[in-house]
Amino acid sequence: MGIAKAIELSGLRQNNLKDVSLSLPKERLTVFTGVSGSGKSSIVFATIAVESQRQLNETYPSFIRNRLPRFERPRAATMAHLTPAVVVDQRRVTGNARSTVGTMTEVLSILRVLFSRYGMPSAGESSAYSFNDPSGMCPECDGLGRTVRADPSRMVDDELSLNDGALTQHAVGTWTWQLYARSGLFDPDKPIKDFTAEERDLLLYGSGIRVPRGSGTNAYEGLITRFNRLSLNRDTDATDKRVVVEAPCPECGGARLNAAALASRIGEHNLADYCAMEIGDLIEVLSTPEADGARATAGAGGLDAKRDSAAKANRGDTALDPAGADAEGSDTAHSPAGATCERGDVAAEADGGDAVRDPAGDGARDTAGAKGLEGKRDPAAARANGGGTVRGPAGAGGEGGGSAWGSVVAEAVRALRRIDGIGLGYLTLDRATSTLSGGEAQRLKTVRHLGSSLTGMTYIFDEPSVGLHPADVSRLGELLLELRDKGNTVLVVEHDRDVIALADHVVDMGPGAGAQGGEVVFEGTVTGLTRSGTLTGKRLKKPTGLKPAYREPTGWLRISNASMHNLKRVTVGVPTGVLTAVTGVAGSGKSTLVSQLPPGALFVDQSPIGASIRATTATYLNLMDQIRRSFAKANGVEAALFSHNSKGACPVCEGRGEIKVDLAFMDPVTTTCEACHGTRYSAEALSHTLDGRTIADVLAMTADEYGVPVLSELGLGHLTLGRALSTLSGGERQRLKLAHRLRESGNVYVFDEPTTGLHMADVDTLLALLDRLVDGGNTVIAVEHDLDVVKHADWVIDMGPGAGKRGGEVVFEGTPAALAEASTQTAKYLVKSLDSGGRV
Repeated sequence: MGIAKAIELSGLRQNNLKDVSLSLPKERLTVFTGVSGSGKSSIVFATIAVESQRQLNETYPSFIRNRLPRFERPRAATMAHLTPAVVVDQRRVTGNARSTVGTMTEVLSILRVLFSRYGMPSAGESSAYSFNDPSGMCPECDGLGRTVRADPSRMVDDELSLNDGALTQHAVGTWTWQLYARSGLFDPDKPIKDFTAEERDLLLYGSGIRVPRGSGTNAYEGLITRFNRLSLNRDTDATDKRVVVEAPCPECGGARLNAAALASRIGEHNLADYCAMEIGDLIEVLSTPEADGARATAGAGGLDAKRDSAAKANRGDTALDPAGADAEGSDTAHSPAGATCERGDVAAEADGGDAVRDPAGDGARDTAGAKGLEGKRDPAAARANGGGTVRGPAGAGGEGGGSAWGSVVAEAVRALRRIDGIGLGYLTLDRATSTLSGGEAQRLKTVRHLGSSLTGMTYIFDEPSVGLHPADVSRLGELLLELRDKGNTVLVVEHDRDVIALADHVVDMGPGAGAQGGEVVFEGTVTGLTRSGTLTGKRLKKPTGLKPAYREPTGWLRISNASMHNLKRVTVGVPTGVLTAVTGVAGSGKSTLVSQLPPGALFVDQSPIGASIRATTATYLNLMDQIRRSFAKANGVEAALFSHNSKGACPVCEGRGEIKVDLAFMDPVTTTCEACHGTRYSAEALSHTLDGRTIADVLAMTADEYGVPVLSELGLGHLTLGRALSTLSGGERQRLKLAHRLRESGNVYVFDEPTTGLHMADVDTLLALLDRLVDGGNTVIAVEHDLDVVKHADWVIDMGPGAGKRGGEVVFEGTPAALAEASTQTAKYLVKSLDSGGRV
């Protein structure tokens, strides 16, 4: 029987899908299109990805399955010929304060191995160069690169007494306030400024005494002593930022490493220098002949000493060079093919707390096996260790040393080039992952899979073009095709024209969103889609053109000598009373520039909205308070009775509307609550009505029916008031956030990539809203890559010419028509778009 050539799906009913059946070709690039909420993600993520991962998990023993995420079987009749799925979504990286670009991509692990072999003077093993390992981290900041300390002036108001509320974090009368005000150690009516030096020190730093507490006593801790114990010494990210001062660590200068690791250099650079370089520059440094010369110097002068010290320190039967193992007394440290087995290989790199294999070991193992130098026996060392094996020093002046150096460096350069190849060469390895945008995080996730030699996989991408300039989208397309050409199936949910154009196969969902969607309205080639007459097909066939006329500015907002991040003393005027698009390649300084606007602007950024199962459209838009009060007033009961998160919750499902049954080692099963029939409310709550409707009836109304104009204006009139946010698509969440923020008052609105997750038709709806804001006398500024927004703008500020240190300049100011005559990167792609049929 031959290998199946397609993924066969039938009877798909997940979310809003209406008995959908599909045959998706394997080893091809398939793009799913359609308006936001039409059902694309329900097929790709909620069905294909979930079922693939669910079945893969079933292959593991029950002990392991019990520790893996559990998935319910999607609602479908049949799902055949699936392959293991790798999901690359838009979720921001959730790494903690110890997670950086270097640890996420594992490039830092390779560089740590490089320095453990060739750094002079040596700091020791690979783990001695890790800021997440006690042997390598700065002792002052514990490897965080910054110090956070409590600020007494923010914790205590010197003008007030304890009874008047001098403790800024603890209200008068609270338990903690009583610990100080009722301790008997201080006069609670004396202003803090009148305390003696001893009293002030006792208030802030005292310890080791007991004070009266009711009928007994309590241990006393000064304000700052207690704060440090409960907050700073646990998780600085969760600390109350209002009462702390944060600054670069005075010991390591923000480098995170201890003195020994920072003193170790290859040529003129230490590991922190490498991590602080832009990735594009680091590639150059590692690829230059000077770097190889530094290697030769380090190898000849220092690696013999490493070998000797390793042999002396070893207490077991087998001695390994520190470049290859932890020489701290394990009886044996062999691994297959002479692989490295050092503490750094299993030290958690803090990206989720999991153990991370040292990928540089892969490169080093090229030379560590039977044919490599590091696996050769050193007779003298072998005799000293009872016949054991000593791993020879790579690059220690012996034959093939350059090969060992080249192997590790080549591995690092390959990984760095992959990052640079997707337009992220402006990042640095020490960049905290928490500061990455959703688009940057998704591309870094993609990089991790490009070096894989696995084939026959299914790679699933959620709008990978998000956050990308048109110039970067072309690079992304090459990566998707590269994955396909390795023998993988690539499924992409996408709205971008250029990505859709690459597809071997297209599935267009619709015709509308929510209950009006969930159907396959077209399946076939891109050419067929443009002729299909569907909403997506029509938009692909006829791109938009430039506006015939532009609004005149009513004034100017000035930004002068801005130098934050990569901005190069930028001075620019932003027109008021018009729609301005700020463009430029990713990392060119767009978001940084608009952050320098004068105070008073209302910023709507890319941060995700909360999406718990208990959050609904009505709760997010703050409509529920009004609804509950109306019901309470009409029925003479308390408002809490009409909250499914409070007294009105169904007692069986506790206000969830569904019951999830955990079947131990089997897949969980979720069923609609039989008591409330999915309404979430108790029988008592449902017994009360308002204008003939129960609270459940009202929450089942759509935004159009209830009358929420801002949602209707954003194309979200189909959403019900009780719709759980966790069930919304990315585009629906983006517009819902806009609706929430637009309820706030302001006359300068700044939107950071507002078209994220929006179909081409949804972009038209958004532009109509932006026009309404401008016509109402407001100023609208949009940081955007979408060329439809650029064409519709009245004014364009183009940043560049490149990213990172190669950007930070204003390369164009003017109307879109004038931009089409310019020579910037954005201009190039704007002209290309217009030449494809979008001129006026």
